[in-house]
This record gives sequence, C-alpha cells and structure tokens, in this order.
Amino acid sequence: MAAAAAAEGTQVDLQRLDGLCESALEAVGYQLLELELVRERDGWLLRVYLDHPQDGPADRSVAPRRITHDDCRRASHQLGALLDVEDPLGFAYRLEVSSPGVLRPLRKEREFARFAGFKARIKLREPLEGRKSLNGELRGAQDGVVTLVEDGREWRVPLGQIRNAQLAEEY
Repeated sequence: MAAAAAAEGTQVDLQRLDGLCESALEAVGYQLLELELVRERDGWLLRVYLDHPQDGPADRSVAPRRITHDDCRRASHQLGALLDVEDPLGFAYRLEVSSPGVLRPLRKEREFARFAGFKARIKLREPLEGRKSLNGELRGAQDGVVTLVEDGREWRVPLGQIRNAQLAEEY
C-alpha cells in the first residue's frame, strides 16, 4: 500500500491508517484484508474488508466461517470508535465495513498461501512472457512470490507484479 495519498488538500498516511484498522479489527477477532479510501460524488469513503483469521491453508472439507452483517456491525463500531479518537484522515468520510465476498480478492502473501489448491485469476501490472493475466490453480506463496499453475505450466509471479487477484471459484 502507498505511504501517502492526497485527499482534501492534506496528506493521508495510508500505512498508519492500515495499521490502526488492522489493530482495531484484531482486538475484536477479525483480520483486515484490505482498505480503500476513495472519493465519491458525495464525499470520501473509507471501505474496509475483513475476514475471520485463519492459520494455515483453507480446508475444503469444512464450511468456511463467512462474515455476517453482525460481524460487519461489530467491526464498524470498533473501527469507528478508534478512528474518531485517532483521526488519521483529518477530514469527513463515511466508513463502510464489508466481507470479501465469495469470489474474494487476494492481496497479501498469506492469502495466496491460504488458498493454495483453489482456482484464481491474476492480472499483472506488466506483461510476463507476453501475458497480462493468468488463470489457474494457486500453489501457494512464499518470500514474496506467488505460484500458480495454468494448463500444466507453473508461473512464479512476484507480489509486486500483481495488479489484482481473486479466487475464480466460490470459497
């Protein structure tokens, strides 16, 4: 995530914002997946995606714990209280807390590792051997490199080269 972004004529330290949100969510038993600060027609929106923490790979034989409306409400209260006190943005915004959805985005190395064995779509920042996107089975991630197999060929993609990625099958 970028270190700072311009908004309302001020600088926002996105690393600090990310850290505050991550700590607040962990305190009530959730994991921060991603946050977005976007300008919309009616003002600024801070969108926070959360999930239940899980160590190790996802287990297909066990139904996943999905984020519910009550989870979002609980996390929103926790985040709202902390952000009101810390005021890391310095301007008015709306807070939206959301689940990642069933075709969840993949951002961090731990998520690519967690969903090894699942099908994923990866869009690249720069072409890799002429390819701007890959669709295949995740094999994991380690040391900043994601491994995916497409049509029998193994691709190793540095995390920094991934523009966006998501599961290509329901979790």
